[in-house]
Amino acid sequence: MFKKLTVSVAVLSLTLALAGCGSTPAPKPPAQQPQASAQLPPGHPGSTTGQSAAVTTPKYSQSQVESMVNAVLKKYPGDWKISGTTLSKGSYTENKNYNIVDDIGSAIPGAMVSIFVGDNATRISSTVRMSGSDMNSYPSPPEAAQAIKAGKTISSDAAGMGGTGTYLQVFIPIKSGSKTIGVIMADVPQA
Repeated sequence: MFKKLTVSVAVLSLTLALAGCGSTPAPKPPAQQPQASAQLPPGHPGSTTGQSAAVTTPKYSQSQVESMVNAVLKKYPGDWKISGTTLSKGSYTENKNYNIVDDIGSAIPGAMVSIFVGDNATRISSTVRMSGSDMNSYPSPPEAAQAIKAGKTISSDAAGMGGTGTYLQVFIPIKSGSKTIGVIMADVPQA
């Protein structure tokens, strides 16, 4: 009888093991953060600081991002003006103040925000800042110049560094009258 019971238990255990029942799958190892490129400053969506924003940030559409940016811009009354590469909205000047990009970054969790002006899409403000570094040492995405030229919002998908997720890049034109003088880029991690 004991032999029969032992054989039955062994057969049952083997059957369950082969079928995958009764066993818990091995836990997946935590995702490793990619090595940061020397070209990206801390805080960039592809950098290794903190937890990947793609894990904690909800997915947004182009129109949602555009609405959130426009809601933030209502805090800054007046018309957009540009003189060389100096951008103002009403009496407020964005260059070296960073309030607009920081407010947009706060409204869209995990987003990297930059402002580009002129036909060459010169970056004049960004949520990513490094002490003593020149903002223009980081290349402007070609879509910034395309949005300035087209005068309308465009978006594209971008991959994070080392496959850390995807990002929706939304380029919203800045207009002075009917002329497009710049663009706001919101680089938003997607969940």
